[in-house]
Amino acid sequence: MAVAWLADNAARLASSSTACVAKAGGNRRLTVDARINALELAISRILLFRLGAATEEPDGVALDARCTLQTLEQLSSERLATLSRRVESLTPAHIDDCRRLLDSLGFATHTADGHVESEALCAALVRQGVADAACSEDLDVLAFGGQRLLRGFYTPADEMMLIDADIALAELGLTRESFVDLCILCGTDFSATLEKVGPITALKLIRQFGSIERVLENDPAIRPRDGFQFQVARDVFLQDVRPPFTDRAQVVPRPASSRLAGQPFDPFAPGVQHPVLQ
Repeated sequence: MAVAWLADNAARLASSSTACVAKAGGNRRLTVDARINALELAISRILLFRLGAATEEPDGVALDARCTLQTLEQLSSERLATLSRRVESLTPAHIDDCRRLLDSLGFATHTADGHVESEALCAALVRQGVADAACSEDLDVLAFGGQRLLRGFYTPADEMMLIDADIALAELGLTRESFVDLCILCGTDFSATLEKVGPITALKLIRQFGSIERVLENDPAIRPRDGFQFQVARDVFLQDVRPPFTDRAQVVPRPASSRLAGQPFDPFAPGVQHPVLQ
């Protein structure tokens, strides 16, 4: 199992490192995260070779334990400093300002309460046909049953990524329920995962056994981590969520009006005409 986890981890890090190098291009300096990934990748490849899982010793890789720990400490400190500079508390006033701005621009808004995840609401709106896709970087939208997820919508880029869940499930050979179990094994906010099981191994196990229960029943060597509450996570993802809007006409944007800026306005007041959000 250790070898399988290392292989999964090395594959993930190699893919991530390749993407980071391609994105950086030329002689641009890699980010702290990219340098940490590169170091972890080198360690994983060395361990795979020493465990006999790799036939060739990694080229140009010679790591001293003390030096490696010092490097990781330095990079972790740099990462912490970078993240600390980005921290800014989000207040209710900020949220209200955003809502009022969107209302003034003619867009329908809804604020999720603490009883339901915002990603679940977005997924429900797509399933209901009220929205064409959910714009989010959070893949939980797919686990919540959203058929289409648009990533990269909020960042300046030449391309965005559209993920169609129906196509993905067909190519993976999974049902909605087994896909949710796969997501849980890959890691979510609602449950811990299984020891030494990465995404590649998780997909193999779900394809072979169909559910988390059957995985645990048929492979006693697999051990859950502390906090592995897969049924709790499953209930969250499969819960029946009522969307705040049930018809596209309720979310069609109105023409923006400068006279609305800074003034209280109810976009759903009687008589308000809404020109469909495509």
